[in-house]
Amino acid sequence: MFLFYKNNPFNGFRVAVLKSLIAYSVFIFLTTEILGNLCILNRKFIIGSYILFTVGIYFYLFWKKVITFHRPFYQYKIFSDTIFSFFSKSVFVFFLLIVITLLFLTFYVTPNNTDALGYHIARAMFWLQNQNLFHYPTSSPYQLYYNVFSEYLLLHTIALTGGDGFVNSVQFIAFLGTIITASLIGKTFGMTNKGQGLVVILACCIPMGLLQATSSQNDYLASFYFCCTLYFGLLLIQESSNSFKKNFQWTILSLLLAGFTKYSIFMYCLGFIAFFGIYQLKIDWKRATKIGSISAGLFLITFSAFFYRNYVVFGNILMPNPKSMLYYNYKNEEIGIKVTLSNLSKIIGNHVGLPINSWNNTFDKLIAKFHLFIGYDLNNMNSTFASYYTIFSIGEDFSGNFVHFFLICFCIFWFIINFRKKENNQHLVLVYFMLLFVGLVTYASVFKWQIFHSRTQLPFFLASTPVIGFVIWQISKKYNWIINTTAFILMFAALPYVFCNSLKPIMPMAYYFKKIFIYVPHSIGRNEESLNKDQFQKLEELRLYQLTSLHFTDTTYNIVPNLRRSQRKEIFEMLDSTTYYDFIRHNIFERKEWKQGYFTFDNKTYQDFKGIFTYLRANDYQVGFASNDCQWIHPFFMFGQDKFGEKFKINYIQYPQDLQYCYNARKPYAYTAIITDDKTLINKLTAKLISSKKFGIFYIFLFQKPVKDVFLQ
Repeated sequence: MFLFYKNNPFNGFRVAVLKSLIAYSVFIFLTTEILGNLCILNRKFIIGSYILFTVGIYFYLFWKKVITFHRPFYQYKIFSDTIFSFFSKSVFVFFLLIVITLLFLTFYVTPNNTDALGYHIARAMFWLQNQNLFHYPTSSPYQLYYNVFSEYLLLHTIALTGGDGFVNSVQFIAFLGTIITASLIGKTFGMTNKGQGLVVILACCIPMGLLQATSSQNDYLASFYFCCTLYFGLLLIQESSNSFKKNFQWTILSLLLAGFTKYSIFMYCLGFIAFFGIYQLKIDWKRATKIGSISAGLFLITFSAFFYRNYVVFGNILMPNPKSMLYYNYKNEEIGIKVTLSNLSKIIGNHVGLPINSWNNTFDKLIAKFHLFIGYDLNNMNSTFASYYTIFSIGEDFSGNFVHFFLICFCIFWFIINFRKKENNQHLVLVYFMLLFVGLVTYASVFKWQIFHSRTQLPFFLASTPVIGFVIWQISKKYNWIINTTAFILMFAALPYVFCNSLKPIMPMAYYFKKIFIYVPHSIGRNEESLNKDQFQKLEELRLYQLTSLHFTDTTYNIVPNLRRSQRKEIFEMLDSTTYYDFIRHNIFERKEWKQGYFTFDNKTYQDFKGIFTYLRANDYQVGFASNDCQWIHPFFMFGQDKFGEKFKINYIQYPQDLQYCYNARKPYAYTAIITDDKTLINKLTAKLISSKKFGIFYIFLFQKPVKDVFLQ
């Protein structure tokens, strides 16, 4: 497919890569929807569709004489001659080190992100098991009505490889595609190869991006399609009418794929969509009407099957009724300028945290004073989840983008100073930059703020890198050393996020950083197993932590503001004397087998899982699952398939009554064993129990004969 697009003289290497990835994504979408609706979504038909697709592509390439039997492969011009002129040799080597290290993590580390295990990969496993895309019994709302395209890709990866060893590659490929796209946006801004190379470094070194690049979530994939939308959208405005149709085709496909991956992308695109619509209306209102109609039609084609599946079960195309146990409201429950300003200020807080408690406490005070000034409650649950506080983390859900945030602030200042200049595409870049902020404001106005949602702001930061690169490139005309200097600073700052990812630490440096900076946790869960009652009591007596309640977790102890260095040292030494910091003392090379990696250094839970599947009998290959905690559902799949092969099945047997009439709930399912964390379930059983045993938090019930009981909540 790449050779097909590269053969077009108007497509360079980078554009051919983008078009190939988008075209492949369309193939994934069509294949999954067709096979899923025909209830034949299994490995055989998926592999068969790839064989047909590959044969068709090669037949077309031979027919068009793009490739021939007599032409050696090395004669095909794949790379552009100028691609290596983007960097100096030293910058290129450093960049290559980062990319190769991320590539290693992608394939070496078992998928272990909580969201990935609980619903991203889990829903793909259930679709393959059910051989369809229809809703199924579950206690996890995220497995049903959250956007699905990332999981389509995961599903194909699992089906083609027979396991989950390549699922992290989806986001890694999106990472590579996005930095290529960002450099192309820089090209549309008129930047030289060296300037575009800086954009590559800027996009590559975003902390949250580095962490997401090796995970199995969906934020980088959504960001990739978003950046493609912006790139092809810019071409729509800049290039001649002869190429308008093709550029529009790639723009709308990218936008729909982005939205089908994550709804929030539509918010980030809103300003661009409005601008483009007005721009087209001024040029030709008839063509604008046609474009709008085609876009609406393609949107309905893309989302109709997904919306239908939601509507059949929930009576709503987006989500369940608010009274349902499956309802999860991530939208603001009130709107207004105060809500938007509140969320924007807290979004800033997501990205300014440092491993210095005094710095974070100072910013907490600033945010609190700002909310007093605007007259809005800092922790209003209508627009926020949990209590706000500023933290520093090298984790896939919490990490901020400190350096990039202040570079964006610098760009705002630069545009104010140079507002009157209209040379070198500066006006285009400024409009683009302003429309990005329209998207961010829209996002803050629609969605609740969450402390673990800095990753959802990744599209904004990635799309901002061409603007940052443009500004530094302009400055480099006077100070030619600034590009390489900036590149090295960014790459050095990126190293902790490459080597010290809390879920994939190559080196356990996080512990030593905390010790050097005497950085203590902002909050400690009351159910924290590493601390005993006397230690909790001492923290209260010394007035170092105070008991509070958070919306999304159990009761916790929150740190008291403005602690002295000696007090923080006392906390650190107390925690260090327990097993509290053991988690960050480990590294990825301690893993002895693939399945151990699901539990991220939690060897106790790993041994519990091994015990569960040793306890199951040879005929217990159909299991009932009853738990409201979906975190471990994917490891159950993989442990089961390792023991029983493809005949292993696991289904929820305790779920909300909303799902009792869904398609897959009506299919008969008999099981001979139950895995549950609810010990009271034994009192509800009607079948005769042979034996039971507890492994960690889970209870195993074994039956003499297959059982079909379900338990509605």
